[in-house]
Amino acid sequence: MVGDAGTGKSSLITAATAETFSERPVPTLPATRFPLAHGDALIHDTSASDATVTDAVLASADAVVLCLDVTRGEAGLEALRRGWMPRLAAAAPDAPVVVACTKLDAVAAREMEALRQAIVDFTADFPAVELCIKCSARTGAQAVEALNNAQAAVLFPSAPLFDKATTTLRPACLKALLRVFLLCDADGDGHLSDGELNAFQVHCFGTPLQPDELMSIKEARRACAWERGAAAGGGNEGGGRGRVQQRGGRGAGAHRPTASRPASSPSPPPSPLIPRRSTHPQAQMVRSQVADGLSADDALLFKGFLYLHSLFITRGRLESTWAVLRRFGYDDRLRLDDAIFRRAPARAASEGRRREGRESGGRSPAAFSRPPRPPSARPAHATRPPSLC
Repeated sequence: MVGDAGTGKSSLITAATAETFSERPVPTLPATRFPLAHGDALIHDTSASDATVTDAVLASADAVVLCLDVTRGEAGLEALRRGWMPRLAAAAPDAPVVVACTKLDAVAAREMEALRQAIVDFTADFPAVELCIKCSARTGAQAVEALNNAQAAVLFPSAPLFDKATTTLRPACLKALLRVFLLCDADGDGHLSDGELNAFQVHCFGTPLQPDELMSIKEARRACAWERGAAAGGGNEGGGRGRVQQRGGRGAGAHRPTASRPASSPSPPPSPLIPRRSTHPQAQMVRSQVADGLSADDALLFKGFLYLHSLFITRGRLESTWAVLRRFGYDDRLRLDDAIFRRAPARAASEGRRREGRESGGRSPAAFSRPPRPPSARPAHATRPPSLC
């Protein structure tokens, strides 16, 4: 947790961890271990007057929460642009940054709206910034959510999947999703039948599909788990690189290139590709959004499969796409686990036997050849609590 003096760093930590607010907060809190949405995190408070200690903490930080006092208007934002962002790039170049726009309770809605575009532009100018979120230590609005998003940025990184500058999926992500699609296409006909799609769903999420849920992927009439922000009373404005999301919850909102995660809920499982239809509003699906997303007999083509994962990624549900990629053997840099290659000859032999069986009229093969599960579904650094500075 870093920022200029008086921006509310210590108060935000206290509001998130103890749900209290003091008019005379402790100047700098000791390191605090706190359970967040995806497990424990070690939260470090810092002092703006002790640059040496702050830089040392930043050097070991997995993620950074950078506090912006919104009562200072664009001057406060300019201080981040000219001072803190270059400093973070030098001290913690690989750490994702969440900008906590503090003291929301002290500004009128009109003033915050005037600052809105400047915040959007700031977010677009710095790829390291995952999220700008409005919060208040005094009211507790989105204090926990600021920390949850910092943790999620470590565990489910966006950079390997999505290029914010071009608002497109990165080539490595496209290649990985194509491999997943081809592995799931058991009969090699270029599309996923209902049976193949259901097998994919069970393999990645442990959730079998109901007949109406299979239809929900093909028509714009069912609910989508990635639309959870609207269920809380929020809505999206804008699009692409500077997209803004206004969140419901405890009366505040967030500015980010991708959607944010709920603050108070326990660690949720990744959303299945076809979620339950009863909990979320309508969403546009493959049939209405993607040309050539479905085959003539309504089987899912690669364009449709890619579109669904693009929604997960651009709307902030990266944990769902990462669940798929890690299930198929990819690490945080989208490299395949070595075990995949060690077992490749055995899988090739098995596939050959299945192919011979099909040609001789034998039983149909399994939906797809499952690669070995990685040693851990979480990145290597998740074996210890992420360090949030």
